[in-house]
Amino acid sequence: MKKLFLFSVLAVSLTYSCKKVDSNDLKETVPYYQSYSVYFDKDANSTEASATFRVRDANATRVELSNGASVTANGTAGTTHFLSPTDYKWTFTGIKDVSFVLNKNGGAVLTNTAQLADINPINFGTSFPASANKSAGFSFTWGSIPIANGETLTVTISTPDSASAKTKIYNATNSNQTVTFTPADMQHMATGTMTVEMIRYKSKELDAPDGTSTGSIALRYRLSKQIPLNP
Repeated sequence: MKKLFLFSVLAVSLTYSCKKVDSNDLKETVPYYQSYSVYFDKDANSTEASATFRVRDANATRVELSNGASVTANGTAGTTHFLSPTDYKWTFTGIKDVSFVLNKNGGAVLTNTAQLADINPINFGTSFPASANKSAGFSFTWGSIPIANGETLTVTISTPDSASAKTKIYNATNSNQTVTFTPADMQHMATGTMTVEMIRYKSKELDAPDGTSTGSIALRYRLSKQIPLNP
């Protein structure tokens, strides 16, 4: 069993390594497709960030930075895992703007920034119910700027038996600041404590693309609230 596990890990590692290239083996004129992600978690009071680079476009070979090439977020080097050495990750305490700085082997420096203001944080509003009843359904009005083109709002209600979770997704065409779950939506949920989670998503363009390559910065803002769920 142990040999099978080790073989599986080795196979995954070899498969992954075949899909990457060392930055030092690329000419400086080869542009990188830059993928950044920033996750603002209000509940955890934390900000998670990640960065991945590819040769020229979004579906190409991943780039492992080495021999002087690097990427930092807010001046800090990212962490990687031996099975995914091209995925650079950070976790910061507090809700923070994030400045990514990519240094290429030839000396080029590219700076891209994700700000909290870019995504317009959401909130539950002052009229959020103190409890919910399965038989009556559940609705609330969230606060912030309405969902715009290129954005989504995902609202999920769940109880400890996660199989009963129900999710609704809103975008610019079906944007509604009042979210409603019907009794039918809630019929399989266990009474007790219900968690209401909202995640706002937006993708923004890079501040500093690398030559002819593009990329994106994915932004997410999350918060949740728990209330009693009655029959």
